[in-house]
Amino acid sequence: MSSFLVGCRKRTRGCSAVTCVTLSCVGLMLLAAHDPPKEAKSTQEVASAGIEATVQQLAWISGAWDGKGLGGTVEEHWTNPGGGSLVGVFRLIGADDKMKVCELLMIEQRGKQVVYSFRHFGPGNKPWEELDKPLVFDLIRLTPNEAVFESSVQTDPKRLTYTRTDDKLAIRVQGETDGVLGDGFTLNMKRTKLGTSKPLCGSHMRSRMYEEPDTS
Repeated sequence: MSSFLVGCRKRTRGCSAVTCVTLSCVGLMLLAAHDPPKEAKSTQEVASAGIEATVQQLAWISGAWDGKGLGGTVEEHWTNPGGGSLVGVFRLIGADDKMKVCELLMIEQRGKQVVYSFRHFGPGNKPWEELDKPLVFDLIRLTPNEAVFESSVQTDPKRLTYTRTDDKLAIRVQGETDGVLGDGFTLNMKRTKLGTSKPLCGSHMRSRMYEEPDTS
């Protein structure tokens, strides 16, 4: 979010002072360094209440995306819609070619509304959030090429905006101070292809992993 995710989604454990940023965790220092507020916008303009929509309407986020940002390389990969969900992963690789943080991203159908949630994981697969407390955002605006997600509680970041233009995906991350949204910063990515190396196990082997054992 997608993705990617991907920004100082405000946690600093496990990262250096230069690279402890993730797609969707905006700290005030990061906002100042990457995209200082110019004309703040009040969050009162849009109530944080989810609109009616379906996961299928967000299929345009699917795919592999990457770009430069946050002092390194950012990647966000999303599955196709299925089972009432899209599932994604975001990764930040620092200038030292080491992973700084990754995020497990989910866009899920909940009744007639769509909800975006994610968790951070540092090196060693160490989670940042408590087990039952992912960051959660309601879908508040949707067009054929833009989706706006906003948290209904006080959190940082407050709003995530995904915009697709042809084979480019822009992810805008905004924080909130005293009820006012800052300009935040934007990660610009392009569609890319996943590696073409042969997988460790073929699809026929993977399918066998989920077959019922033969007990006869």
